Amino acid sequence: MTHPKRTLLATLALSLLVHGSRELRAEDPKCESLEAWMPNDVIAAMRVDALSARIDTLLSSQLRKDFEATRIGKFLLAQREYEEFLTKLDEFRELSGVEAKSLVGDLLGREVLVGTRLTLVGIPEVLVLSRLDPKQGLDRARGAVERIMKEQFGKEAETRKAKHRGHTIESVSVVHFAQVGDIWMASNAPGLIESSIDLALGKSSRSFAKSRTFSKVFGKRKDSDFIRVAVRPRFIPNFKIPKHLDNAMASLLFGGIAGALKVSDVIGATVSVDGESLSLRTVTVADERGLAEKYDSFFPKTLPDGVERRLRKRGVLGFVRIHRNLAQWWEDAEELMEPRATGDLTEFAGGLSLFFGGRNFRDEVLPELGETITLAFHNQSYKDVGATPSPAIPGIAAIFELKNADEFGRAFKVAFNTIIGIINVDRMQKDKDSSTMLVQPKLIGKTECYTVDMGLRKDKSGKPGIEYNFTPSLAVVGDRVVMSSSYELLGLLVEELGEKESAKKAGSKTSVAKRARDRLVIDAAGVRSIVGANRDFFASQNMVKKGIGIDEARAEIDTILEIVDFLRDLELLSYRKADAVHMDLRLRFAGTKTASVR
Repeated sequence: MTHPKRTLLATLALSLLVHGSRELRAEDPKCESLEAWMPNDVIAAMRVDALSARIDTLLSSQLRKDFEATRIGKFLLAQREYEEFLTKLDEFRELSGVEAKSLVGDLLGREVLVGTRLTLVGIPEVLVLSRLDPKQGLDRARGAVERIMKEQFGKEAETRKAKHRGHTIESVSVVHFAQVGDIWMASNAPGLIESSIDLALGKSSRSFAKSRTFSKVFGKRKDSDFIRVAVRPRFIPNFKIPKHLDNAMASLLFGGIAGALKVSDVIGATVSVDGESLSLRTVTVADERGLAEKYDSFFPKTLPDGVERRLRKRGVLGFVRIHRNLAQWWEDAEELMEPRATGDLTEFAGGLSLFFGGRNFRDEVLPELGETITLAFHNQSYKDVGATPSPAIPGIAAIFELKNADEFGRAFKVAFNTIIGIINVDRMQKDKDSSTMLVQPKLIGKTECYTVDMGLRKDKSGKPGIEYNFTPSLAVVGDRVVMSSSYELLGLLVEELGEKESAKKAGSKTSVAKRARDRLVIDAAGVRSIVGANRDFFASQNMVKKGIGIDEARAEIDTILEIVDFLRDLELLSYRKADAVHMDLRLRFAGTKTASVR
């Protein structure tokens, strides 16, 4: 019979931990939660629920079958490493008499909690608590280990036994294990098992469940929760967050998150799977210092405006919304950023002042801006062009809130005309025969808009080029200014925002300001549409870069399209609650129901 390869010894080492299991005793204490039997001096913990059941669900799912039918699925299944993996599974089954998946279920049971703590010598001590099936116990796993040991070494592993409060702690090499009730304990440190037994018998109350630190992130579990992790970063060697960020854009986008990490007492993460979506939720909870005042410009309180729902309604490719008190953020720049970054920011402000008719950007423009910035992306129809340009580029629009739109909206109109004028001068210097962009006022409903006649001509083949993607446009709608690379997208936003503006103003009198949530949303169908429209363009780029044929280049793009077909959308949220900063990532699969905006 063929013997398994050396890599199988890793599975054997894990299986050895179950050697010597016993029948459950009626007098054994019951474990209401694994956290109650985990000592509170661990610096990190990870909980996994229903691993075996979730593996079974995935293996029998239509999603798995559909993925294996794709190009990338067939490619992965044909790899030598996958064939070797299947061979090792067969060899393991021959040796042990059980499926490897079944053994994993026996070992990890219905739920498992792993905790770790550091020692003075820097070697981590690990404790594993697993709730076993009370009917199955570890008998099947023990039988598998005995068969493997006999086949591999001709004898069973030698164990050492010790007693602690009437319970047996067995040891195989440097691994120690015990069983109390339906809870199996394993550790590389017998002291951790002794502490867990003390908690089980009520001889100690210093448990993970009662820890104020870990309770901040290890709250009530949901049925969809798969993996939960909690870490105390201050005890992790070499864990450091820079005091100041060296990039202004990074500070604007991630400065609040970086600030929370600097003073974090505990960081938590939860992976949830509900059959329709995969979610990753993280939270960073500040210690007794709390978040400093200089981070108040991040996640300010704002009134609900319904823009996110209206953007989804219009079928945008995606959008980004961030909420910042820009004037305050700029005021605190020296405390948030490195000197070089603040210098770049000052230089940038000088350039922007030119566009706003000489107004000082920091002192006169920033204070007029609201606390919400939105970027929206939308695929274009090119109705006025008559054909799709190559490449086809989605329209992008920036939406800014204004505190006094009637007065300050004119400043943006001046800036728009100034930018177009500078572009015309630059084009004329590079090519005297280039056409001049002409600013044209138009009406969309009752809203006055400004767009540009690009004066473009198609080449002899009649195919529009990349420049046909751009029709720079601007409009002031209610208390917002919209700047767009596409007049088509501008029209869509003006219609939607203008229609709801009066309702928003009426509702704002009774609305309550809440901590704002930054949000990024990407629609998979929109991504597939734009990638599909540019299939030949991307393929030609691949041919040049990789030196491959057109068929192979197209196949690579088709593989990307197949993967996107599995998805519905991606959503990333970041928000603040008291001194905790949250980040939630959700990936929904195709065919699921539409969820409401939270």
